[in-house]
Amino acid sequence: MGTLALVATPIGNLEDITLRAVRVLREADLVLAEDTRRARALLSALKIPAPRLARADEAALARGSAQREALRVLREGGLVAFLTDAGTPGVADPGWRLVTSVLEAEPEARLEVVPGPSALTAALVAADFPVERFVFFGYPPRKKGRAGFLADIARETKPAVFFESSHRIARTLAELARLAPERHALWAREITKAHEQYLRGPLCALAEAVERDAQLARGEHTLVLAAAPPRAR
Repeated sequence: MGTLALVATPIGNLEDITLRAVRVLREADLVLAEDTRRARALLSALKIPAPRLARADEAALARGSAQREALRVLREGGLVAFLTDAGTPGVADPGWRLVTSVLEAEPEARLEVVPGPSALTAALVAADFPVERFVFFGYPPRKKGRAGFLADIARETKPAVFFESSHRIARTLAELARLAPERHALWAREITKAHEQYLRGPLCALAEAVERDAQLARGEHTLVLAAAPPRAR
């Protein structure tokens, strides 16, 4: 039985790739990628001859086609590497579907985690408040369940971490500022990229900042909110 390797890849700076990740990608019999175009560009930049590539996005995993490709190689004793768009697989992406399906079908398959870049841990490290215990919320819903999701973040009594897209960061900050205007937060933009930036302050100030300067909404965003005060009982 072969090995399924979950390979972390750079979130913006190619120099963050690990030696182990490069070796695994060179040795892989099959690379499953959330975005095959990004995977092909990464392999080219690393001067790794393109192995067999297959799509493993949410749709392919929901259909089961990615799992079938993986199981075929694993049953032949091969090495399957799984890459998400960027960062560490299994964090706010469909990687869990692949792991669950493979281990249910072949419990003897070897699972290997190749750690590396992660926007989640990078943002936590940059926080100017204690983050020994935290809650990760992933991405806020676009519509259904959004109000409840943001309300949960606003009243969370541990530091709360979540990702947001460039299209919704201004709206999300404004909505959170209405719920908890004085809640202290770290706003990490474009982590490891050329325009990397960390803004700190109460949510009301961060919401005002992006309202004044729409350029701040560009790129990829991770927010870490300091713990809310415990609610009175």
